[in-house]
Amino acid sequence: MIERASTAITDGVADPGARPSIAVVIPTYRRPDDLARCLEALANQTRAPDQIVVVTRDTDDAAIGRCAELSPRLPVDVVTVERPGLVAALNAGLARVRTSLVAFTDDDCRPHPAWIARLRAHFLSDERIGAVGGRDIVHEDGAPSTLAARAVGQITWFGRLRGNHHAISARQDVQFLKGANMAYRREVLAGFDERLRGDGAQVHNDLKASLEVWSAGHRIIWDPAVIVDHHPAPRADEPRAGQSLASVRKTAHNEVYALMSLRPRRVALVAVSYCFVVGTKTAPGILLLPYLVLKRSDLQPGPHFLATLLGRLEGLATAARSWSSP
Repeated sequence: MIERASTAITDGVADPGARPSIAVVIPTYRRPDDLARCLEALANQTRAPDQIVVVTRDTDDAAIGRCAELSPRLPVDVVTVERPGLVAALNAGLARVRTSLVAFTDDDCRPHPAWIARLRAHFLSDERIGAVGGRDIVHEDGAPSTLAARAVGQITWFGRLRGNHHAISARQDVQFLKGANMAYRREVLAGFDERLRGDGAQVHNDLKASLEVWSAGHRIIWDPAVIVDHHPAPRADEPRAGQSLASVRKTAHNEVYALMSLRPRRVALVAVSYCFVVGTKTAPGILLLPYLVLKRSDLQPGPHFLATLLGRLEGLATAARSWSSP
């Protein structure tokens, strides 16, 4: 079916019944082979999803065709959007969901067979859990990531973001999840923020959504046994974060705007201050200026830093406007 959208966990993973139902939303754009691999993995789940929503642009005939080929085996709904950007696709997919739980993954990911079952088991174990995610094993040059880390999905007291969602670590409560491998109770997920900038991935959309759920008092669980294999594929829309001055500026804007979702607000201000003072290699702060000078990059250090600074100031302005409007 094609619809046009407007703009106590055990290794066995027992399934006590059909409820709660769960949908999977997959945004895609011009990566039909990756999408087919992802859908094949969903067809081989130990607990099948109740609904699969694939969202793509209305011009992506290849993706729509792959879904039609697989529809006899899978409950695939295809939703098309005209507006570019991942946020529009995610919201269009979310609007089509008919289940009480909703999982998200990328078209270049391959969920492991127990992915759906393990996600559901966590939600069944504790009604306070609002979101669940897991490890995305990133395959670069054919080799899987083997990084080990203690903390995953955390913001330190001084404001540093520790992602590490691809790392080997222990199951833990976290503050934010990664979009390639996350699920929510439908009732706690209001949607993805349209104020985030970008025409492609709109980096930090997952951070913004997670922090809103966490700040509302819901538990968020990261479990390394909830696994997808992630095979990063080239993008067909805009450069990845850090590959152009425009993408640097948008990334910096989105990070600051997302962090301002934290409550209490003094925690948000500490995290944002860290961005301005230290930052990251993609969006550097003052203390990382020497790194910009020394690293090999197509972007010049001065314009790179200026793009980051402007993006962060714009992120603060966007947050301030959002406080006075719904």
